[in-house]
Amino acid sequence: MNTSSKNLIRLAVLSILMLLPLRAPAQIYECLDADGRREFAQKCSPGTVSTREVSTAGATSPDVGAPAKSSSYKQQEIEFQQRRIQREDKDAKEKAATADAARKCKNAQYRLSQLEITRRLPNGKDPKTGDVIYLTQDERAAEIKKAQDGVAASCK
Repeated sequence: MNTSSKNLIRLAVLSILMLLPLRAPAQIYECLDADGRREFAQKCSPGTVSTREVSTAGATSPDVGAPAKSSSYKQQEIEFQQRRIQREDKDAKEKAATADAARKCKNAQYRLSQLEITRRLPNGKDPKTGDVIYLTQDERAAEIKKAQDGVAASCK
């Protein structure tokens, strides 16, 4: 055998040994002596008052040699895709809400600017004569105040 084949065999043996689950070699007992001292051992010493079996031969701890989750890769992929879709939906809703807020702010600013630059604001027509009725200065000031409040509320 040449050196490369020996190394390959060693690697294969080491890989197999690493894949074997770790097992406890013997039973483990909790021993309590007359002074109240607790000791864990394979065999309790003389003078032990109380003995309790903690682990049996060949037992493994729950996390040794077992995968953390029993779900398959396909299930994990499905869960990942669901989380991705939920995140994208949330981002799209936030983007739409931001765009809607920006639109409302722009409209409120436009309304305020129109109220401020226009001196005579029409308020409809007189039903009897058909003449245009204009806002008084007090009504115009109230409309401007309402528009300023709308800008303050929309443009945060």
